[in-house]
Amino acid sequence: MQQETIRCTFKAKDEAETSIRDFIRSCLGREKLRKSSLGAMETAYGHLHGSIDLDRLPSIVVEVSEAADALLGGKEGGYVLQAFKNIAEFLDTIVSYDHEEVREHRRATLERLRLLLRDGAQDHFLKHPYENTAHLLVLLGGPKHLGRTLSLGTMCNMQWLLSGWTPLHLAAQEGKKEMVEILLKYGARKNVKDIHGRFPVKYARLLGKYELVEVLSPELVVEGPVAASRLQSADETHQNG
Repeated sequence: MQQETIRCTFKAKDEAETSIRDFIRSCLGREKLRKSSLGAMETAYGHLHGSIDLDRLPSIVVEVSEAADALLGGKEGGYVLQAFKNIAEFLDTIVSYDHEEVREHRRATLERLRLLLRDGAQDHFLKHPYENTAHLLVLLGGPKHLGRTLSLGTMCNMQWLLSGWTPLHLAAQEGKKEMVEILLKYGARKNVKDIHGRFPVKYARLLGKYELVEVLSPELVVEGPVAASRLQSADETHQNG
């Protein structure tokens, strides 16, 4: 019995060491093949959770590891994609885009998202569209990716919860004419207001992108004897929007 216990102990030790060696090797490979920091964290937690009593580790390590896994683990795309989705949510804000701090916050957030795309989130992000995909492709992706994704039926008129921004609002804010044209091709609506009561055309006007102002101005259908007054009222609405 004692010999069997010793044999099983050494076997478990050898298996654990092999697993650890494989894990370390995966982190030290060529740059394109080795794990990102989040990928390494995910693999390490899986190894520790599966082969070692976590209570033997320092409590702070256990708490951080379990909190990260609760937030990011067990979901499509692993830690990297889930971190990407969580950070992307910070792009939505109730504060007007007129404020420089909002524009700076967007720039900083997009830089973090680009790092995560390079760390392995990109393939999953492009292959598995979700409700924010069109918004994020306007801000991050090339026109080719946006067009391909919209052709698969991705919604292009979804409004963000806090700001009310559609992908078309974002394209206008960024002055991206090609993105605007692609969105309109796939049915983006020009007459959607955000929480500040603004149509996408308002942001193009604020940027001085007059070629976009013409493209984004909602069509006016004015008929009957009150056409002049209705046209004036509509024009005032567009100026405010």
